[in-house]
Amino acid sequence: MSAPGSIAAWLSRLDAPAALLAGLAFLLALTLALAALAGILRARNALVARRWTAVERRWHDLLLHVIAGERPEAELHAMVRPGEARYLLEVVSRFARRLRGPERTRCAAVVMPYLPLLVAQASHRDPGLRARAVHALGLIGMERHADLVLDALDDPSDFVGMTAMRALARPAHAAHAPRLVARLDRFEAWDGGFLASVLAAIGPTVSPPLCGVLADDRRGTRVRWVAAEALCKLHHLPAGEIAASVAETSSNRDLVAACLRLLEATGHSGHLPVIRALVASADEVIRQQAVRALGTLEDPARMPGLVAHLADPSPWVGMEAGRALARFEGGRLLSPVAAGRGATATIAAQALMEARA
Repeated sequence: MSAPGSIAAWLSRLDAPAALLAGLAFLLALTLALAALAGILRARNALVARRWTAVERRWHDLLLHVIAGERPEAELHAMVRPGEARYLLEVVSRFARRLRGPERTRCAAVVMPYLPLLVAQASHRDPGLRARAVHALGLIGMERHADLVLDALDDPSDFVGMTAMRALARPAHAAHAPRLVARLDRFEAWDGGFLASVLAAIGPTVSPPLCGVLADDRRGTRVRWVAAEALCKLHHLPAGEIAASVAETSSNRDLVAACLRLLEATGHSGHLPVIRALVASADEVIRQQAVRALGTLEDPARMPGLVAHLADPSPWVGMEAGRALARFEGGRLLSPVAAGRGATATIAAQALMEARA
């Protein structure tokens, strides 16, 4: 009979109180065993941490001198003992995250002999380890291993793919911007604002491919929305023409609203007919963004027309009109409305109070 079977047979011969006590004793023994194991693991982790802290302390001053260009890399390499190379990679990567220019270049030179360790880790079956390797290579290994980081955009793990996206989304790697933009669809499920910020961090070089995405109605609506938000952050003026065209023709609320935000940032008087038409939209979100854009771009002679929008059925639209009027000629058109009563007067008063704060 197997051991589990023997235990079960033994328990079946016990009366209920004895069986309960035996069960409690087993649970207590299991709890104590798990607590002992946790203690052993904590002690082991503390020992490893102390070891690596001592190793970093041994390198620290010389590493700073090497990164500053005051000492040769060979001196540091001579201090790296067997088994310590992977920790040197981690330490230097940590420095590289905070550095730019020549100092980051020297960080890459320091670890160049040890990069094969990261290359091997980039194909590990654990996506967490792959992501760490890709992140580090993006910081200190792009000169030799840019293709590996770019290939990670198509990694089966979305986490690894996004790590590669963030590693590449830097002005220093702007030449790869078109490839990043081409892979946007795989990250549709990620937060759009976050994606737009990641892309905008590349700088002006990413603007032309983003304009291509925004103009292409074969691309997903979500991806086009991200492109519009990133272009808005970049204040890419040529994007205004595309935004006006998309806002005029699209039926998607979020995309139209994003294009109106982009027009507010990059538009000009030639785009006013499109914006004025959308002020009459049945969708309050679109009206809100259209009134806001109108408040920035409208011809001063037509600004009094915004007073009517203070009474919009949506108070959010009314507030955007109020804020625009509060900026116009010191709120001259808004003051008489604020002196009255009702919801419109409340909105006018609030807008004036915000402007004067």
